Amino acid sequence: MTPRASLREVVRWYTENVMAQREFAPEELDWIVAQSETTPQWAATALYTHLMFANYRPEATQLNGARPSLFVVAEHWGEVAKPYIEKNWPNA
Repeated sequence: MTPRASLREVVRWYTENVMAQREFAPEELDWIVAQSETTPQWAATALYTHLMFANYRPEATQLNGARPSLFVVAEHWGEVAKPYIEKNWPNA
């Protein structure tokens, strides 16, 4: 399998199993995969690396109560995320 084909399979799996909790029409899934391929590899690597080590807790704390805030959390993280958010950002 070529690296490009491997990447397509990762994006397809991530889209179907993590990104959204619903069924995708084949054309819609193909479109999402195609969109992911428009990002140059160097930019995707930089974004991925940044997000792996990013920590926006200070900014979220600063916004707590100062601005309307909404956390969107995957259902499979809900039991862990909800008490953490309620403790740290009760006004979100």
